[in-house]
Amino acid sequence: MDTYSRFDVEIEEFTTLERADSIENALKNASQKIISSLPKNKKIAISNVSAEEKDYSDFITGELEVILLDAGFIVVDRRQLDFIRQEQNIQLSGDVDDNEIISIGRFSGANTVITGAINGSGSTRRLRLRLLDVETSQVITASSERF
Repeated sequence: MDTYSRFDVEIEEFTTLERADSIENALKNASQKIISSLPKNKKIAISNVSAEEKDYSDFITGELEVILLDAGFIVVDRRQLDFIRQEQNIQLSGDVDDNEIISIGRFSGANTVITGAINGSGSTRRLRLRLLDVETSQVITASSERF
């Protein structure tokens, strides 16, 4: 019985590691598309990436910030975005209207806002990122990657 229990744990750990690698690849591919659409002088706000699992949301948002900073972009401090959200009484825990996200971007001084979501379950999950222009409210680019 111990061998069987131990085997289950090893399989579960491998699946978790495999999924972590896949989400990193999805983020790498999605962020490359976003970055290729951005002039270097843009100030970027990263909105909350909605996901059922908060860990995924935090991971994507945090890693995206690092990727953008490493690529030489100016990223709005997340504490500043949190303050603006509180002032405007906007909760970004789920789906939020693009106009609310753009409003937060404007107040933060950002030119563009990145928003996203993780949808699906199991092997059919997708990371979707969108880049919005705060002046025109247009979607500049979008990316959808399976993980």
